Amino acid sequence: MLLKISCTHFKGKIYLIWDQRRGVLHYWKFYWFLPEEFGTMYFNKMQRGILRNTLEKDSPQVLTLIQSVLIPDTPLDIVDLALKCLSSWMQFGVSLLEAEPIIQEVFKGIHNECLFDTTVDVLITVFGHPESSKYSNTLVKLLPKIVDLQPLLHQVIQSQDMDRCQGLCRLIVTVAETHSELLVISVMSSEERRSCALTIVHMVLVLTDMPGAFSVDETCSDLALGFWYILYEDIVSSNPAQYQTYLQIFQPVYLTLLRALIRKVQYPDEEIYNSMSQEEKEQFRCYRQDIYDTVMYIFAILRELLLIEMSSKLTQLAGRLPNQQVKWQEAEAVVFLFGAISENLEYEENTYLPHLFDSLSKLKLYNTTLISTTLQSIGAYSEWFSEHPAILVTILPHILQGLYNPEVATAASMALRDVVRDNRDHLKPFVSEIISTCQTAINSGTLKCRECVRLMSCVGFSLSPLATADSMQYLNIILLPHLQQLHLLATQQPSSTGKAGILMRLEMFSWLFSSLDTRYREGGDEQTGEDAVVSKETSEPQPVFLILTQTLPIMAALTQVWKTDIGIIDSICEVLKRAIGTLLDDIQPLIHDVSHLIVQLYSEIPSSAVLDITKKLIVLFGKDAEHKTTISSLFDSVCSKTQQYLGSDPQERTDILEQFMMILAQVMKKNSSFFLDSSCDMTLLFQTGIIGLGLPEKLTVKSSCSFLTEVINRNPFAKEVVITNIEALLDRVFRAIGGESPRFVLDPVVDILVALNKHYFDYLAKWLIFFVQQDGFPTSRVTVKEKELFSKTILKERANKRKVKETVSEFTLICRGLITSITAFM
Repeated sequence: MLLKISCTHFKGKIYLIWDQRRGVLHYWKFYWFLPEEFGTMYFNKMQRGILRNTLEKDSPQVLTLIQSVLIPDTPLDIVDLALKCLSSWMQFGVSLLEAEPIIQEVFKGIHNECLFDTTVDVLITVFGHPESSKYSNTLVKLLPKIVDLQPLLHQVIQSQDMDRCQGLCRLIVTVAETHSELLVISVMSSEERRSCALTIVHMVLVLTDMPGAFSVDETCSDLALGFWYILYEDIVSSNPAQYQTYLQIFQPVYLTLLRALIRKVQYPDEEIYNSMSQEEKEQFRCYRQDIYDTVMYIFAILRELLLIEMSSKLTQLAGRLPNQQVKWQEAEAVVFLFGAISENLEYEENTYLPHLFDSLSKLKLYNTTLISTTLQSIGAYSEWFSEHPAILVTILPHILQGLYNPEVATAASMALRDVVRDNRDHLKPFVSEIISTCQTAINSGTLKCRECVRLMSCVGFSLSPLATADSMQYLNIILLPHLQQLHLLATQQPSSTGKAGILMRLEMFSWLFSSLDTRYREGGDEQTGEDAVVSKETSEPQPVFLILTQTLPIMAALTQVWKTDIGIIDSICEVLKRAIGTLLDDIQPLIHDVSHLIVQLYSEIPSSAVLDITKKLIVLFGKDAEHKTTISSLFDSVCSKTQQYLGSDPQERTDILEQFMMILAQVMKKNSSFFLDSSCDMTLLFQTGIIGLGLPEKLTVKSSCSFLTEVINRNPFAKEVVITNIEALLDRVFRAIGGESPRFVLDPVVDILVALNKHYFDYLAKWLIFFVQQDGFPTSRVTVKEKELFSKTILKERANKRKVKETVSEFTLICRGLITSITAFM
């Protein structure tokens, strides 16, 4: 409203009003809000241009007025409003060069407690403005003002004035982050500029190393962490000659930073930590993770210096005499940050890490948090161990010992999983000990369900290098109690306790099946699924096949009792899915039994997991003559049941419809002749796809369009089906484009139009004429001429999918009233 008045009555000129009367505050507020109103209100292009020119033209007078009140005798409330006014005009676009004289004066407000907050906010706006970096010469003049704040910074830290400390922290970090490139360049300039730049960097370092524990004693140090990444980016992006010079200058800074972070990442004393609220603990956890991430790029600057520092710290901590108590927080901090550099270390590194792990093994682990962190850090180096397997002798006993302690079992099981997964080729000497420990831990009853499942995965990875006969000797002992318990639960009436026991054991088998693969690629990455490559040729069956043979009857019995429980059904499907992913062709002797179980699973309740398994079997064995009858029968049963489940209201089960359409599209694409041997009604399937096309869910529409497009492209295989249903199909397509479907689902619909244009051009042209002539269809917002132009463009661009997509996008905007001009098609 202020801009409307100024534009109408001031006739392009902003008259400055300086009045010492009572209304002066209101006039200052007017100048404060004026640029903000310009940014938030709507104007047409011409109005906005006029107003911007007017504001820019008269901004020097506003700056003059502001500067005139920044004197000692001016009332503080007036100065406060003048500062806010300056901030508003700086955000509008007043350049740093124009405002430099005022900004020099603004710094004085930091030393006034009443003006401190406003002054800090103004300076943050000034230095943080995206355009400020263009004025490097002006910045060079202003940065010494930031350096002059150093005594005040030390004063507020020592006096524990957290409010002012927070303000100074925000200002200093904003300057350092926004102009880090200038700081880096300045260190190679004159001595004065170099000193100024390094002082600002050290001020950020002081803020990073604030005294006390974060979230308890201070809340500033986390704000400074982001700067070190920005500085790192500016250093490493420099040219090679400059990079080496920058390293010499900044490596001591980053080494000091590392030592500061080792202190800051430490847990406070247990009494203090236990008194912290949940919110404070969560803040501290996030803060530690931020430090963890910071150390990753500290390593990129320090490299060997960081390893030497870590090695020295760990050696010192591990070498303490028994009567010299090691503070566990200090040891935990070093071990925690040791894990942070694991991702950036080369696998060939063998100078420092062996010594580090030797010191780690000698560390006195007497605190559960320290033990957990140690195990997590060991797990982080699992891939490095594969190149240095001799270290396994040192670290595996620590991991296995942790499994006996419920308080650290989570970290121990995760570390063991990572180590055995990445070191299967080196595990044979340790298999017996690993399996024995896992079995004892699982049977102890002290572990959580998730930990037991994870240990079963460890069993699978550990046994993968062994021959089937050797693996089964271990597995028969480990699995027998669980098979017996599952069999017992399958004979009992459903209960919550029984369900929990079933779900846990099914998940254990599921993870065992995905990890136990005696034909994995030695020395390479784990491969599962349809494209896995088998490198160990052998005639003996895989352990997973033998275990699955035993579990199939039990799962069939469970299905009879729990056939209406979606949780149990999905868990059984997950077991089958992982077994198929590991066995692939080796599952063929069990195809009939698996198919029969799938039909059982799908008999009472719809499940997308069952459909996923069905798709996997059809893709793998749909073309196999030996299993043709079994797979066809499975497909027919699933199709029949799905049609029954969807009924008259498929929108209630879009997940089922989506998965079903994916199956049909996959089969039609890879083995279209499969439908010829099926008893499924192709017309009914096509009509189901048309229904799916009209639903609002994007993935459902995408899978439905994929199936319909595949059918159309299989001309003349499904020609009769398409011709019979083309009217209903196009009606649904045009309604979707016309606005009945959300715009974000329309991309797959284009594929249908392109396919019809290619294979059924005459039919498409005929129905497009009918579409044009039908009044009010698909919406009353479009005229006949607009529909004609749309139809002609679609028919003309039959081979240009991009153009058809653009045409559909433009036409749907017209139908929805978002575009009114016919020139959208031009």
